[in-house]
Order: sequence, then structure tokens, then C-alpha cells
Amino acid sequence: MLQEDPLLLDRIIVACISDTPLHVAAILGHTDFSRELLNRSPDLAREFNSEGSSPLHLASAKGYLDIVKELLLIDPEICFDRNQDGRTPLHVAAVKGRVEVLNELIRVKPEAIRVLTDRGETILHLCVKHNRLEALRLLVESIEKDEFLNLKDRLGNTILHLAVAKKHVETMKFLLTSAGVEVNALNVNGFTALDVLTQSPEDLKDMEIRESLECVGALRAKDLPSVKGDWVSTTKIPQTAQPPASQKISSKQQVKKPKHQQTDWLGRKKSALMVVASLIATVAFQAGLAPPGGVWQDELQTDANGNPVDKPHHVGMSVMAYEKPDIYGQFMIFNTISFLASLSIILLLVSGLPLKRRRWMWVLMVIMWLAISSSALTYFIALTNMTPEHVQRVLYDVTKFIFDGRTPLHLAAMKGRVEVLEVLLNVRTEVTRITTDHGETIMHLCVKHNRLEALKVLVEPESDGEFVNWKDDEDNTILHVAAAMKQMEIFSEILVQQQLEQQQFELVQQYQLLLSHPVVLLAPALQLYE
Repeated sequence: MLQEDPLLLDRIIVACISDTPLHVAAILGHTDFSRELLNRSPDLAREFNSEGSSPLHLASAKGYLDIVKELLLIDPEICFDRNQDGRTPLHVAAVKGRVEVLNELIRVKPEAIRVLTDRGETILHLCVKHNRLEALRLLVESIEKDEFLNLKDRLGNTILHLAVAKKHVETMKFLLTSAGVEVNALNVNGFTALDVLTQSPEDLKDMEIRESLECVGALRAKDLPSVKGDWVSTTKIPQTAQPPASQKISSKQQVKKPKHQQTDWLGRKKSALMVVASLIATVAFQAGLAPPGGVWQDELQTDANGNPVDKPHHVGMSVMAYEKPDIYGQFMIFNTISFLASLSIILLLVSGLPLKRRRWMWVLMVIMWLAISSSALTYFIALTNMTPEHVQRVLYDVTKFIFDGRTPLHLAAMKGRVEVLEVLLNVRTEVTRITTDHGETIMHLCVKHNRLEALKVLVEPESDGEFVNWKDDEDNTILHVAAAMKQMEIFSEILVQQQLEQQQFELVQQYQLLLSHPVVLLAPALQLYE
């Protein structure tokens, strides 16, 4: 094409074309083609596409180091070109984490590091914002430990402010080990990095971040000594990586805060946890003293003729305990667990244990989960027994709607909770007939989630054959599902019950062939059936 039209590349430069051939080559990583284009028309390196990006922007973003080198050989000054977002190729490489490209750009034009974006951000801000730790390491090592490390964006945030706000723990720890980082710099809102942590949404990383900041002398803005001027920092990371022991002691003494200010995430939530635990304990206590059905209001030992009655009772005793002793036992077990678990939470909160430690926090969370779960089970047992049979279907329909078409029995089967499954079956055996929105029975769910023990509870030798052979919306029985998922133990367990239709058995054999799964793998189970 160039032989036919030697001015072709020059025409492309003059024409209003979005992407030049060099832009396309830079995007696709065609190094040889890019080199040839630059040899014939070096001016292509300085052309911008419709988005304001030069070929160096695109090659830097994609990480094509060889093309970057070729472009820098033509004109190193293109390192300072900005795209429509106000970012240089160095900024783009930092955002994408292209460490090798960054290293090459810095080698050619080290002063390009100090170029700010249109938003007043340094390249360090971009690395922290996009969590590019390796790129940040390279840049920090490449610059002198001067004020550039602590430059602020238009909101007055340093890179430490951003790392704390975004909960980038590893980045924050790296910055805290870098000499010259100001840990108590103030942004335009008058917040230090520790203040930013306090204002941000809480999660499990907060304690680790707080401890790391306080170890190097970070303070809240209200605890800082009087400052002169705006955004003045009072504490820098010392230049020496390992200060003497005497300096460490004095530093800790200097940043020691009043007891009422030594708060952490758990401390700020202590009152809320106390209220929740107290509420659960109150509900459990009341349920224990007033179980479903109430208590007997009279004594009944003999009939009118003075003969002993079949079911004597005493005043104040639970009616449910006499009429439904098994269900009453389950009710009291879960209610007692809920009561004791909530009392344990209250005890931990008032005992003065070091709850800010991670292991104690997890203990507290596990106990809270236990209390809430037991309370929910107590509620469902009570509600099921208090609901008349003719409206129980409404209760299960509501539960299915909440849990995406699945009842509590379905959820217990899916998770393999055999004990919970037995409790629910003792309450109402007929709930096993309820299907999901996809027409699956509880046995389909056991097979799909490989819950053999749960399936054994449901599939008994005297079970209804029609229920065992039930088909879902895709016409699959539990045997089809077991064969398709290659679950041999479950397949064998189903066949042992001798309740499958012969037609269904033959379909499974054909199904195995369609799945390209050798029937010989299920041969031991098939022999049981034959």
C-alpha cells in the first residue's frame, strides 16, 4: 500500500481518524508492525485518538514493554502527554499495575513521576486508590523521601488517608514502614488517618488498621497539639527503620490516650450487642415460663368417683409437656440454648475480658449466631404447633417465599443437618410432601447436595413408592439425579429400598450412556437392584 501511495501515513495524520494504525498496533501488541510504522512515520507517536490517548498511553495500559521502548526512542517527551482524563502514560501504567512499563518510563523520564492529574492526584494516589501495591513500592523507592510522599489531593487526602479509607491493609502497612510518611496529616475536613478510619464503614479489618496506626503514633485530630496553619502534620515516620528501645518507650508514652478514648469497633458496638443479647434472654425466659398451650390451672389426680385418671396433672405444669412430650422437649432444648447463649454474651461483655482481641471477638460472634439460630428454631416449633392444620399450608407458603421456594425442611436437608431434620419431621411429617418452585422434593435436594445421611432419614423401606419416584419439572427422579451426578453411594442407597419402577431403572441405564459415563462404574449398585 505504501508503494502505491507513499503519502498514505501522512494522509492518516492529517485525516480525522479516531485510531491510527499505530494506535491499533499498540492495543494489539504488534511490536514489529509498530516499529515499521515508526520508522516510516515517526510523527504517528505524537498522534491522539478520539479519547485523547496517544499510542504510548495504550501500550502502557496493555503492558507491552517492547512497544513502549520503541515509542520512547522516538520522543521521550511523550511521557508528559495527557489523555482526556488528565493522565499521563505513567499514570495509566500505575492504574493498571504494569510494573515493568513503569520502570522503563521512570528510567527514561524520572521527573514524570511528579506530574499531577487534573484532579490534583499524584501517581502515588492512583496506586493506592487502585490497590497496586507493587507499583507503589517501585515508585516510593524511585523518589526521594521528600514532601512528594505526603502531597495531598484536592480534598487534602494523603496516600495514607486513602489507604485507610479503602481498608487496603497491606498498602497501609507498607506506607507506615516508609520513612517520611506523615501519619497525622489533616485533610480539608480536619481528619487524620485515624479519624478517617473512625468515619468509614466498620468491618473486621478495623482493629488491625487501628493497632498499626497507633503503633507509629497516629492520633485523632482532637488529640493533636495545637497546630499552626492548615493541614499541618505533627508526626512523621522516623527516618531510622529501627529506633532505639528508649525512643520506642517514649513514643508509646507520648501517644497514650485517656482510657475513655481508647475505643475500638467492638467497644462502640458494645451497647448494641448488650441490648440484643438482653432482648433474646428476655424472650427465651418468657417462653420458658409460658410455653405454647400455657400451663394447667387445676389439679387433676382422680375423677369424680375417686379413681385415678389416666393422665393426671398438677397446677402450673405445662400443657404441652403432657400432650406432646417429644415436641415439648425439642422446644425446651432450643429455648434453653438460646437463653444460656444470650446470658453468655452478657457475661462476656461485662466481665472485662480483652474483647478487642480477634479470638474473643470470634467467640462472641459464634455465641451470638447460636443464640439467634436457637431462638429462630424455638419460634418455628412453637408457631407450627400453635397453627391449626387447615391453615398450616399458608405458613409453609410464606416460608417458601422467604427462602426462594424452600421450606426450613428443605434448607436443613440441603445443609445435611440431620438432627434439625429429625426435629422438624417429628413436628409435622407431612411437610416432606412440599416441593420447591422447580418441582423438586426434599429427596431431590438431598441427592443434588450429596447428603446421604439426610436421605437415609427420609427414605425408609416402608416409604411411599409414589413419593420416591416423584419427578421434578425436568422429569428427573432422584435416581436420575444420582446417576447424572455420579453419586454411587446415594445411587446404591436408593436401589436398596426396592421401590423404583422398572421403567425408571431402564431409563437410568440409557441416561448413563447419553452422559458418556460408563455404566460399569455403577455396576455394584445395579446388581443390588437386579
